[in-house]
Amino acid sequence: LSRSEDPAVRDMVPILVATLDRAVNLCRQTLSFSREGPRHLDISLFPLADLVEEVATHLPEAQAEGRVVETAFDRDLQLEADRDELYRVFQNLLQNAFLAGAGRVVLSAARQGADVSIDIADDGSGLPPRARANLFQPFAGSARKGGTGLGLAIARDLVRAHGGELALLQSDEEGTVFRLRLKLSAMG
Repeated sequence: LSRSEDPAVRDMVPILVATLDRAVNLCRQTLSFSREGPRHLDISLFPLADLVEEVATHLPEAQAEGRVVETAFDRDLQLEADRDELYRVFQNLLQNAFLAGAGRVVLSAARQGADVSIDIADDGSGLPPRARANLFQPFAGSARKGGTGLGLAIARDLVRAHGGELALLQSDEEGTVFRLRLKLSAMG
């Protein structure tokens, strides 16, 4: 594909390779979800805004007509963390919001000493009571038919591997808000 004469095909190769790498990683992580012991993190320094924009660009649910992902934080905010693992966390949270009917998701962030608090707020109709009661329980917290209930459980596990926490702040007819608390540096 990278040698194709069609420039559009050549331009898609990096996106395809990155998507395939993430799919392989997703399979590995799903299989290792129940394993004991610390998770290996591949730490790098990266701008949070770039990560969120990449997730939104590659997420089909975010590309649908009338759907918006907004960032309300300093574009210079950088995290020292495992970028691929956090990609998966944000992918899960954004995908869940749009599959639940949200049209707009706003991500805001605030530094608090050595930590950063990131809120992911959507304008959907909120989670059903059954989903809220089992939110981070593997195989029990799905809010939609055909869902596995693994997405948020794995997302919380990935955040905890970074020394952080993922919590539900609000979910009602006004929308849903999750808060991701992370160290600015996973090394410290």
